[in-house]
Amino acid sequence: MSFEQTGRPAKDGTLLQMISRNGLHIECSACAHASVIPVSAFIAELGNGATVKDAIARIKCLKCYAKTPSDVSIVSPDQSGSYKPA
Repeated sequence: MSFEQTGRPAKDGTLLQMISRNGLHIECSACAHASVIPVSAFIAELGNGATVKDAIARIKCLKCYAKTPSDVSIVSPDQSGSYKPA
């Protein structure tokens, strides 16, 4: 939807609902711990209108508690349910 249709400016970034079947591979900049979190978990927490940028702003490393990821990428599930790079 454009600005004229909603009366609000469009959000900057990829909407989570557009990649809801995918996951986010996140690597910590402090300790290099990496994990894949299903996008559906972020949608449940932040709602359908959230963006990838919104999700990144809410994460912290479970190992060292740093809030600064060095790398975030969108990964897609394979047939076994595991995630692979998109």
